[in-house]
Amino acid sequence: MLKDNSTLTSLDLSDNKIGETGARDLAASLKDNNSLTELNLSSNNIGDTTLKTINGYLQRNKTIAEKKSRKLKCRG
Repeated sequence: MLKDNSTLTSLDLSDNKIGETGARDLAASLKDNNSLTELNLSSNNIGDTTLKTINGYLQRNKTIAEKKSRKLKCRG
């Protein structure tokens, strides 16, 4: 749904207890999204590997301007 959405520009998923499964699903949707300009994932339990995947997709997203991940709880 997110990958096909061309109008969503801001997404705040902070403090949602997303976890690994949700984060992997999010990463897959971010792969082709080009409308998101702000993403907040603070205070979620996302592992290092999945976080790196999400970050890689965000690096390719030319529209994203602000990423908030200061409070990410990363586990190995």
